[in-house]
Amino acid sequence: MTGSECPFRRLWGPATLERLQSASPSFQMDKRYFRRCGGVIWIKLSVTLVHDASGAPAHFIAQIQDITRSREAQRPLAESEARLQAIFEHIPVGMALRDIDGRYEHVNTFVARSLGREPEQMLGRRTEDLFPELADAVRSQDARLLASGGPLAEEMRVPLGDGTTGDFHVVRYPVRDADGTVTGLGSFSVEITERKRVERELEQKRQALAEAQAIAQTGSWSWDPETDVAGWSDEMYRIFGRDPAEGPATGEPLRLPAPR
Repeated sequence: MTGSECPFRRLWGPATLERLQSASPSFQMDKRYFRRCGGVIWIKLSVTLVHDASGAPAHFIAQIQDITRSREAQRPLAESEARLQAIFEHIPVGMALRDIDGRYEHVNTFVARSLGREPEQMLGRRTEDLFPELADAVRSQDARLLASGGPLAEEMRVPLGDGTTGDFHVVRYPVRDADGTVTGLGSFSVEITERKRVERELEQKRQALAEAQAIAQTGSWSWDPETDVAGWSDEMYRIFGRDPAEGPATGEPLRLPAPR
């Protein structure tokens, strides 16, 4: 049964024969063949090596199943998974999946490296193992997510791998199986550090302007003729004794309050 005269060797190749003779008395494998008329055929080969009474190899029992259709049906799914994996890895947004106990199962490169890690360093570990300073916040968010059963969005300040702090808009959502049971927790995060920096600077300037106007007892107002939207400063409302909840006075006479 060995040597170049073995028909099994010619048909299935020497590697398959050697695998049988060296270690495995039986095994299965998928093999691809090209038809003479063109096209491809996939087969599942199941082989068992039978020994004689002395323990020497006697013959093979082989079963061949045509699995071409099932392999072709799997191809679109595999291509779809490959596209999704490419998006997952290269999108400039943090994406992560954790199991119901909070262990990371999938982490994309963006979120891992933003936090000073590689994806492999986060897999199988919990937030408290990696980022103790975030543990309480994440546990609270997870509890609210499981209680609500729906996606939750919020903003977080997170310590980054370079020693600075970043702002992120984070959306968390439950991952469910076919029966609707929650089996994991998903999240994606968009970095908004620059936007929040600008917002904080504008707020500081607004507060500084309000303090300066209060000291000088000078108000200011604005009006956009295209949108017909007006705006008053805090001191403007104080000078005219108008409730800010009423909004700026537009098209109505203004009267200074009587002096006290």
